[in-house]
Amino acid sequence: MKYTVESHETGWRLDQFLVGRTELSRSQITKFIKQDKVKMRGKVVNKAGLVLEEGQEVYFSRPKDESPTVQAEEGNLDIVYEDEDLMVVNKPAGIVVHPAPGYRQGTLANFIKSHLAKDLSQVEGFVRPGIVHRLDRDTSGLIVIAKNSASQKNLANQFKDRIVKKKYLTLVLGHLEPKQGTIDSPIARHQLDRQKMAVSSAAGAKEAITHYKVIANYKLYSLLEVRIEQGRTHQIRVHLSAIDHPVIGDEKYGDIKVNKHAGLSRQFLHAAALSFLHPADGRKLEFEASLPEDLQGFLDELS
Repeated sequence: MKYTVESHETGWRLDQFLVGRTELSRSQITKFIKQDKVKMRGKVVNKAGLVLEEGQEVYFSRPKDESPTVQAEEGNLDIVYEDEDLMVVNKPAGIVVHPAPGYRQGTLANFIKSHLAKDLSQVEGFVRPGIVHRLDRDTSGLIVIAKNSASQKNLANQFKDRIVKKKYLTLVLGHLEPKQGTIDSPIARHQLDRQKMAVSSAAGAKEAITHYKVIANYKLYSLLEVRIEQGRTHQIRVHLSAIDHPVIGDEKYGDIKVNKHAGLSRQFLHAAALSFLHPADGRKLEFEASLPEDLQGFLDELS
């Protein structure tokens, strides 16, 4: 089985990465690494602590009797669209997209597996069936799910070729000038806090471009429409924080005092629009999702 390191997995150890992708225990993964079951670039890798970078391909020869699948779990899905090839879901805040260390149950992938049952039997990957992109746990909004291998590969290529378009709505501190602009700053893993990302000029930093437009001003805040080109981990949150306009409610990159004053229970970030080409017939599909009640209610109080 081949696994490709995603942007949010940059900086992860090899054993941690494979635990997250396979749901095997760390001791099992360590055993298989020692048994030459893992290869990268055609060579056996025996170092469990090897630090990974985005785009690297990890080949894992897993024994057949050691191949668990994501557990099906009943959960509410806000399905915006569904056909035989794909589905579009409006993810609520507080839900992790796929199982990872510390999040084995109650994820979007668990709920999808339950909903689609046999439809996902041919989708590649054991842990994140049909999932080709992600949203942070406390970011709400639209996400597309593939229902077969052909659709999964097609959608993955559309993301790679930047055919997929996403629009976010976010509320930030202060008033931006100019009211429409672009943040072009590479992003890398934070040097001191490996759970965070940061704008960086280091050699390993990845290109990241964020376009914003102010659509409403409030006394202390601005409501922005944001579009991103690359989709790096925490890209919108990192970029806006770097220009001193952090997302309201963002505990990781925001202002503690501002967040406490605002009283918002999570980051004000919502994936409001999504468009792509249907993997089967090439027609353009476009979807929108209104702000959820908590974010809309917060705006209403400001007005």
